[in-house]
Amino acid sequence: MLHHEVTASSLVKVDMRGDVLDVGASGIGLGVNKLGFSLHGAVYASRPDIKCIVHLRCPSAVAVSFCFFKHFSLLS
Repeated sequence: MLHHEVTASSLVKVDMRGDVLDVGASGIGLGVNKLGFSLHGAVYASRPDIKCIVHLRCPSAVAVSFCFFKHFSLLS
């Protein structure tokens, strides 16, 4: 699935253990990266105030997010 094809309804829904609850509208059952989920799941479990985690790998996106984080870290 390409980035522009992803919709909220096509996402795989999982519980806090990483067990699939819904394969999403795509119906193809893309599955869950268990290693990636264990990291995100640990953050969700320890920080219930966090509603969304975005995992970035693209160097330019990581650079922008780092600058954003540094800017707001200095303000708080």
